[in-house]
Amino acid sequence: MPGSPTDKPDIVAPSHFFDLDDPTKIHSGTSTACAMVAASTAALREGWPGTSYTTRAADLRNTLRTTARKQTQTGPNNRCGHGILDLEAAIATL
Repeated sequence: MPGSPTDKPDIVAPSHFFDLDDPTKIHSGTSTACAMVAASTAALREGWPGTSYTTRAADLRNTLRTTARKQTQTGPNNRCGHGILDLEAAIATL
């Protein structure tokens, strides 16, 4: 059943950013990872000139899942889901 705890996370995203004022400080966590996925999703929904990408939520979720960089697992798991967000690979499908 979609949305059940066994289906989560769908994907993970980079979440380590250096502080502009102090490069020895690193900001990380779900708040930055969520922003990365949300921004990527918005960019894909907007599309690019000359593309015919559908914006159905199910299609978008499938694209993000299938283009995510896979880790050593052979399928989705509770740590990385389907893999790490790969926006470049997702854009290449447009």
